[in-house]
Amino acid sequence: MIFEVPSNLAITRARPSWYISGLAIIWGTVLAGMSQVKSYGAILGCRFLLGALGAGFLPGVLFIYDMLVKEA
Repeated sequence: MIFEVPSNLAITRARPSWYISGLAIIWGTVLAGMSQVKSYGAILGCRFLLGALGAGFLPGVLFIYDMLVKEA
């Protein structure tokens, strides 16, 4: 919930389609990088990053949905 507020601020300044795509690419990169970590602390750090990136996804999708509904 903490990371949803900065995500909402960022999505209003960027194109939502680029923002969601960027989040998905970075999320996938962090997830793939998780396979290479060797310590418990590194896994916790990766999980934290995944949570922070995932927090921006739902507000972004809702923002795009709201834009589409207003156009219709």
